[in-house]
Amino acid sequence: MLKTVIVIACSLVSVYAYVPYIKKTLQGEIKPHFYTWFTCSVVSVLANILMFESGGGVGVLPTAIGGVSSVLVACASFKNRGRLTTLDGFFVVLSLAAIPLWLSVENADVSSVIVSWIMFLAFVPSMFKALDKPHEENAKQYLISSIRFAFSCLGLTSFSIATLAFPLTMALINALIVLCVFIGGTRSKAIDVKI
Repeated sequence: MLKTVIVIACSLVSVYAYVPYIKKTLQGEIKPHFYTWFTCSVVSVLANILMFESGGGVGVLPTAIGGVSSVLVACASFKNRGRLTTLDGFFVVLSLAAIPLWLSVENADVSSVIVSWIMFLAFVPSMFKALDKPHEENAKQYLISSIRFAFSCLGLTSFSIATLAFPLTMALINALIVLCVFIGGTRSKAIDVKI
């Protein structure tokens, strides 16, 4: 019963975090890094399949909502995408190139660790962008997502590296982006970092 409540709460928090983020992206108020979100979309969908097949059960729902939301953010951010820098390209290609390795590994634990690293690599360009242009990001969405990913682990029906590595890595990635927005805001002396 408690796990179900946690799953429902985390799912609602996902919607709460992503709906305004997508809306602000469509309105041009914030400009998420398209290439990060494109990679995130591909990987999130595949990671959810892995988590479900590894016994994550209903606890996978908040991460699944995040996956669908990633697809929507990628679509919304396409219009305002910037040019792909050499550094962005390096991390995007590295992330996408690792997907076949991830999918070919038969050990669910190893596979989950690989996908977690893929996501980390995919978000590195967003971290650099948050440091450079903190006004184009929304720290609140990332903070909420970090907390949501951490709490979603409590709703899993089984605990293993396969089911925990991805949501815990995503909690860390989101927390790092919040930190990057604040460091970037402090460096540029920006008054509003969109909290």
